[in-house]
This record gives sequence, structure tokens and C-alpha cells, in this order.
Amino acid sequence: MARTERVTVTLSGEVVREVDRHEQNRSRFVLEAIQHVLERWRRDALRRSIEHPPSVTPRSSPTNASRLSGSFPSLAHQVKARCTLSFDWVPAV
Repeated sequence: MARTERVTVTLSGEVVREVDRHEQNRSRFVLEAIQHVLERWRRDALRRSIEHPPSVTPRSSPTNASRLSGSFPSLAHQVKARCTLSFDWVPAV
């Protein structure tokens, strides 16, 4: 279970009265509101990442493809001796 920490939040009297009309436990209300906003931020970040995928930068990672060519004799002439391709994930900003 997550550790509970005490924090102080300053709100206008009008906001406090509005919360009190709907919820007896202010702490629970604030917690649920914060969790709701955090979840929205996570969804928004995921949406932005999907809409604007990160650039993919190849980095050198040699693979000896010739050892695989023996498994496919008919394709051996099409397989290059070395292949390099790997990707790094760059988080969306």
C-alpha cells in the first residue's frame, strides 16, 4: 500500500463550500481530483506520442546474418554478411 503523506492545500472559501456540499471527506475529494488529473495527463501524453511518434535513430548493433543463411540455402545469396539496425525510443515532449 502507498505511504500516506500529509500536505497543506490553500483553497478559496467558495471552493471549500462547494466541495463540502458534495463530499464530507475533503481529503478523499482532493485525492480523487488529483488522480483524475494525473490520469488525464497520462492519456494526453500517450495520445501525443501516438499522434507524433518519436523519431527513430538507428544505432550500430552488428548482427552476423551469415550464420542464419545456412538455415535457408536457397536464400543464402540474398543475405548480406552483416546487418545493423536497432531503435531507441525517444519520449514525446
